[in-house]
Amino acid sequence: MNKHAVTETVREQVDQIDNTYSSLHALISSCEKGASAELTQKLKHFEQCLSDIHKIRLAFNDLKESKNKQKEKICDLRRQVTLKDGLINSFASDIIGEFESQGILRTEEDECTPKNEERNTMMVLCSHCNSIILREGEAVWMNGNEMEIPLARQKKGGDLTQCEKLHGWWTVKDMFSFENVGFTNSVDGIRYLTCADCDFGPIGRVTEDNLHIVAPSRVKMGLDSS
Repeated sequence: MNKHAVTETVREQVDQIDNTYSSLHALISSCEKGASAELTQKLKHFEQCLSDIHKIRLAFNDLKESKNKQKEKICDLRRQVTLKDGLINSFASDIIGEFESQGILRTEEDECTPKNEERNTMMVLCSHCNSIILREGEAVWMNGNEMEIPLARQKKGGDLTQCEKLHGWWTVKDMFSFENVGFTNSVDGIRYLTCADCDFGPIGRVTEDNLHIVAPSRVKMGLDSS
């Protein structure tokens, strides 16, 4: 039975109680005029029972009003909670922004990203076969303008080369600083870097000023190659 049907049923029952109460109350009044003492006492008891039924009937209205009041209170509480959450989030955002601007707080991304011109404190390894590409201290992190490097795996059926955009990379000036690296033939005037052991790549590229850059997404950092 759905909610509407239940409401209609309750309403019908309430109407029946009202009609029964009115009819019986009139009957009691008429009987009391010529009834014996015993009958009068029984009718009084019966009238009290009817009065109790009538109170129950009135409770339906109280229950309905209480339900509406409860809904209003719940809605009001929700509004207060929403307002409180908004104030807390605004306050937290202001505090975090202030801490970050002062260098007191660093985000998780900042913690993982080296500082500009910082040397690698761990070995740079091939993400595919774990071979050592660079040993500790051989590369310098550089943030720069956007640079593109082709994806290692190209989607089939595409006419254009899919590329990854880089905003930061490991830089190496001397090619002999690499522990293990391969070079591709020039493609559109650009030579790319690969892993010399498994040929995975490109892991980087050579710039016009002969600077070797390694994409952080194509390699991984580690203390050893095991």
